[in-house]
Amino acid sequence: MTVAFDERGKLGDRLLRVREQSRLTLELCFNQMFDRPDARQRFICYMVQTYHYVSFACPLMEHMLLNKDRLPAAIVGYLEQNLIEEAGHEQWVLDDLERLGFERKRVQGLRPLRQTASLVGSQYFWIEKAQPAACFGYMFTLERTAATPELHKAGIISISERLGIGMDALTNYTRHGELDFDHQDDKISLLNTVKLDANSAEAILQNCRETTLNLCDLFVEIAEMPASQLPL
Repeated sequence: MTVAFDERGKLGDRLLRVREQSRLTLELCFNQMFDRPDARQRFICYMVQTYHYVSFACPLMEHMLLNKDRLPAAIVGYLEQNLIEEAGHEQWVLDDLERLGFERKRVQGLRPLRQTASLVGSQYFWIEKAQPAACFGYMFTLERTAATPELHKAGIISISERLGIGMDALTNYTRHGELDFDHQDDKISLLNTVKLDANSAEAILQNCRETTLNLCDLFVEIAEMPASQLPL
């Protein structure tokens, strides 16, 4: 997949453009799950994978802070505050899956798909071998699931209606939809003002691109794998 990126201007604005320019590709991959007769089970499989990567939100930020000597003070302060805000969000996914009949311990014991492991594991490589600030590209990509809060909410309602999953079992997505747009604005504002070297700035943008590709791989894998192999 080749996408042309416009990378002029402030870093936060550039990151937003990179994310938006890949939106159509990401949505096309995501929607492949819904073309299957067993779309409900495949989406639930995606919910399980969501649990796996959401459970690493705080550990990744903690790992970034282990390298805070390589980060500007403003980013360190942001991460320390965001750690408080993001704590325990994986429990939201477990709550939703429990409402669908999946015991919490069972979900925790289900294996992550290779694509999910790559999605999360690659962030440790970025932190240790490249630039710890690169994880902002990952976090922003996961948060920017729709262009506006209204479109995000409409998308969740559509999933509920199409798959027969009650909104009370999609609270992780609705609650994050309410929070993540504020988080996105905070990240854009921070990256527009903080002083980062060229290598760190490029790492953030590149990680945004690669996170998009990893998510596409995950969506396509869930859509195409034999039903008997879905980790449920």
